[in-house]
Amino acid sequence: MKIELVRKTQLSNETNCPALYRAADGTQRYVVVGELVDDPETLALCTAGVKPSERAVLIPADVLDRDLMRAWDRVTN
Repeated sequence: MKIELVRKTQLSNETNCPALYRAADGTQRYVVVGELVDDPETLALCTAGVKPSERAVLIPADVLDRDLMRAWDRVTN
C-alpha cells in the first residue's frame, strides 16, 4: 500500500514518528504510527473485543489532522 504523510509531531526533528499517514490507494484509510500502549489498565479499556492483529498506540495530539481535531471538539464539548 502506498501512503502519504499527513502530519507528524512537531517534536520530531529527523524521523516521521509519531505520525499520521493517509492511504494513497483511494480506500479512505489512515495509518497511525506511535508508541505502543503497554499499561495493562489502559489496554483493558481500549482493546476489549479488538482483533489479535490490532494494536493500541499513543500519538501526540499535534499529529492529528486539524479538521479531525475540530470535529472531535464539536462532538465532545
